[in-house]
Amino acid sequence: MIFEQAKKTLGIEFYANARFMGQRYVSFVRGKEIDYSPERINALLEIVPPEECGVKRMMEECKDWSDERWEELLLQLCVEGAQWRGGSHMLLKADFKPYAKAWASFVVQTLEGTSCTSELPLARLLTVSAILDGLPINVGELIANNIYMFASGTKKAIPHLSLINWLCESQDCDLFANDLSAAMMKPLNDTYLDSFTKDYQERLHAIQVAEAAAAGQPEPQPQPVRRPQPPPPQTIHGEGSSQQGAHEYWNRPRFGQEFTKAMCLNRRAMTGSFERFDGSEEAMDNYFDVTRGRAQDREQEIRNDFAAGSRQSRYHFGEDTFAEENRATWIPEDQMQD
Repeated sequence: MIFEQAKKTLGIEFYANARFMGQRYVSFVRGKEIDYSPERINALLEIVPPEECGVKRMMEECKDWSDERWEELLLQLCVEGAQWRGGSHMLLKADFKPYAKAWASFVVQTLEGTSCTSELPLARLLTVSAILDGLPINVGELIANNIYMFASGTKKAIPHLSLINWLCESQDCDLFANDLSAAMMKPLNDTYLDSFTKDYQERLHAIQVAEAAAAGQPEPQPQPVRRPQPPPPQTIHGEGSSQQGAHEYWNRPRFGQEFTKAMCLNRRAMTGSFERFDGSEEAMDNYFDVTRGRAQDREQEIRNDFAAGSRQSRYHFGEDTFAEENRATWIPEDQMQD
C-alpha cells in the first residue's frame, strides 16, 4: 500500500522505539507493538522470500573479490571514466548508466533508504547489481535491516514512511488531528527515465567530442532522446469488427460537462481496501467483527472508568450520593421560590 500523504509523526515515534531484541524486530507506536521483522514485511507485501538472498551472498563474497571483479562491478553500473570515491567502495549516482540509475533510484526509495542520495555505498551498489543480474532478493530482510540501521544510528532521514504507516494501520494505531504529514516521493515514470537517458547521452557526447578533438576529426552531433513508442491500437476482425471494446480505445471518449462535474463532486478516492483484504468479502467481514468487538470492549472500559470516577468524586465530598439523589436534601414544592 502506498500513501500519498504518510503520517510523519508515526514514523518518528516508530524509529524512536525501534529495537532488535532477542532476534525480534519490534517497535512501539501509540502503545501498540509493531512487528517489522522480515517475515512480517514479506507477508504484508505478499512476497515469498527466496531460500538465499543474492545481496547477502554478494556482501559475504565481496570481501575476497579481486581488483578485476571490482572493475567489472564498476563497468556494469557506471559510464566510462567513472571512479571509486576515495578509498571506499562508493560511487556517485550521477556516474550511473540510465538503466542502473533507474534501479538505484528504486532501491533508495523503496528497499534501502539513505541519508545522501548523491552517493551510493557498497550495500546499495550490491543490491542494484543483484537486480541487474536477476539474483533472488529477500525484500523483507533488506527493509528490516535498513530500518534498524537508521533506528540505531545518527542519521536524520526517516525512510520507509509509507510501509511504517501500513504496519501501524494493521495494528489499529490511533491517529490524531495534529499528526504531522509528509508527502511521499513521486513514482519513477518516463520523465525520470528520460532525464537519466539525457544525462547519459550528454556525458557520452562529451567523451566523443574529446576523442574526436584528439584525433583531429569533426565534432559529432548529439543524439536526441528517444522514448519507446506504445504499440498501435488493435482492431477486431470478423463479425462485429466495426465495433471496438472499451479497452481498445486509443483516445477514450470524453463525457459531457454536467456528467464530469457530477463525477468530480462525488468521486471517492480508492484507499486499497480490495487489495488489503485480498478481494475476500469474508476477510472484510471478519475485520468488521473484530473491530466491533474492540469497540464494545473500549465502550465497556470507558463506562467502568466513568463509574469509578463517579464513586471517587462522591467519596471526596463525603457523600454516598449526590444531592439530586438524596431525598433528604429535597425542598418541598410549596417552599420553592420562583
